[in-house]
Amino acid sequence: MHVIPAKWQLIEPHIKVPLGGLRPFKRTSWYLLWAALGICNQYQHGLTAWEVARRNYEYAHTALNYWSSREYRHLFSTLPISWSWEELAYMQVSYKPRILQLARVAQRVPLLTSLIRTCWHRVLMFRKASMIVEPYVSPTPPTGVSLTRDYQSSGRMSA
Repeated sequence: MHVIPAKWQLIEPHIKVPLGGLRPFKRTSWYLLWAALGICNQYQHGLTAWEVARRNYEYAHTALNYWSSREYRHLFSTLPISWSWEELAYMQVSYKPRILQLARVAQRVPLLTSLIRTCWHRVLMFRKASMIVEPYVSPTPPTGVSLTRDYQSSGRMSA
């Protein structure tokens, strides 16, 4: 099971910047605005706003690449795996009461699960694809030769 941040998450979870993982907002000026307002992750405390903005810009361009659900579906269709979205099952086993409440609502309103996958997080379950094994077909013997079991001998084939 894999939990992946959603592409359209309001607050980018790694750098804590609103919309910070979306391509139109991957700009130094955007990161500088939020850094000047004091928004930084746990590793950036004590840095200047310019340094926080520089690091966020660099991180966003080298480490953030959120895919759409369509892109995941296309990729998985090319792999020998079985997969499924499992946000509801993931929420149903949460230890957090609010998440359990959300799971109960999502169970009755399927559109909510799609919204969660789009704006909060994605939960993917992967399973190895079952292999189909074709039965072995022995090659056809040459013309005039027939293979029969000689039960009188020690189990060897005779021609």
